[in-house]
Amino acid sequence: MASANAQPGLFDRPIPQPQPGVGTQRSDRKLEGLQAKAEKYRSPYIDIARAAIRALALSPEPFSSDDVRRAIGSPVGLDPRTIGCAFRAERLAGTIRSTGQWKTSVFASRNGGWVRLWQGVRS
Repeated sequence: MASANAQPGLFDRPIPQPQPGVGTQRSDRKLEGLQAKAEKYRSPYIDIARAAIRALALSPEPFSSDDVRRAIGSPVGLDPRTIGCAFRAERLAGTIRSTGQWKTSVFASRNGGWVRLWQGVRS
């Protein structure tokens, strides 16, 4: 029997939410390295993912990397992390912006990890 002063259980606590902007510099350095590696091996996937992101950005609906992965599929040789390079490039180009919202990924390879929601920037 639990007393009134008992500590909350593990699953009684609120789920921690990712914090926007935390780790951005470290993440940018990793993505720059991945992009350099993709360019070295002449990988077309970043350009393909950027085109998919620009197409999704035309809609007023928010989208995530899951939507981009669905659009381009999973070609042989694609490192899924390079999709982050495409998002970074489009963010820096001013095509998209973060909504500040997150959702759980639907892809099993992500193990229920969080993915950021994005939307197109209107001129």
